[in-house]
Amino acid sequence: MTLVADVALVKGTLRLRAALQVADGEVVALLGPNGAGKTTLLRAVAGLDPIERGVVRVGEQVLDDPAGDVFVPVERRPIGFVFQDYLLFGHLSVLDNVAFGLRCHGMGRKPAAAAAMGWLERFGLAAAAGDHPRSLSGGQAQRAALARALAPHPRVLLLDEPLAALDVATRRQVRGELAAHLADFPGARVLVTHDPVEAVVLADRIVVIEEGQVVQQGSAADIRRHPRSDYVARLVGINLLRGRGNDHHVLLPNGAEVHLADTAPASDVFAVVRPQSVAIHRHRPEGTPRNVWRLTVVGVEGDSERIRVEMDGALSLVAEVTPAALTELHLAPGAEVWASFKATDVVVYPV
Repeated sequence: MTLVADVALVKGTLRLRAALQVADGEVVALLGPNGAGKTTLLRAVAGLDPIERGVVRVGEQVLDDPAGDVFVPVERRPIGFVFQDYLLFGHLSVLDNVAFGLRCHGMGRKPAAAAAMGWLERFGLAAAAGDHPRSLSGGQAQRAALARALAPHPRVLLLDEPLAALDVATRRQVRGELAAHLADFPGARVLVTHDPVEAVVLADRIVVIEEGQVVQQGSAADIRRHPRSDYVARLVGINLLRGRGNDHHVLLPNGAEVHLADTAPASDVFAVVRPQSVAIHRHRPEGTPRNVWRLTVVGVEGDSERIRVEMDGALSLVAEVTPAALTELHLAPGAEVWASFKATDVVVYPV
């Protein structure tokens, strides 16, 4: 692995204890709710937030090891960092911004300027070389920040929500450009994002962080198929229930039972139900559904094609319905409804 980070630190109310490994040529997306520790982990790898325990290593070079009294300063680490707000130096020209990292690594003024111009040409920014950052568009500022990070030829590239400062239309365009630039970088790449679409489009592997700890990692398909937390379940748009397997049932903590078509292991398990499998009725349904619940609608959102209806009661469920069904069933927050799903629609796997 090019990057190995196993770090522990306390920052305000956050207690970060997370491990991360990224190989050359791999793009890893850090995904998680606000305050989970994603940016703090990136800053720890970069040396901006020194760790209290653990180690940060790039290849064979140890960058941070409190037990061994090793700490390599930020400017000497083989790491490029693209900040969320880009943090271009407002008093410097675009050319001097890109040359800054090269100068920090000991390159002379003229060679640094020549190398920086080469990067600006590569990123389509040569015409803006003499401009100041305030005159750049959001997409241009993002490219300038990326050029500055890449100019010293780092072995690791860290990107903290690099598209968050862009409007929706610009973000779609720049996402494609960013994917191409990341593909050209041969080292390890770590991307922090809140957007699951960005994670799927840009990353080879997703690492989910919650409350300072890694709770799940794998490909987008793996995470979608087997979510391991409520946050991940909401992210991929499915219902996740946790309980104790008991023959053809999952016993939930509140005593409710979910009926299964197959036998569940006698252990703690997750039970997954797709929202498309949940039916909503205004009266108790007749027929074959094994799982029927009296619930209250707590939220309705969606578009002209599909509506997500959030319900709460003996268990919390989300169902997907058509706009026609929304109108026909008079679904609105506070409505009392019956929700059902078949035993064959429940997928169970160990915690």
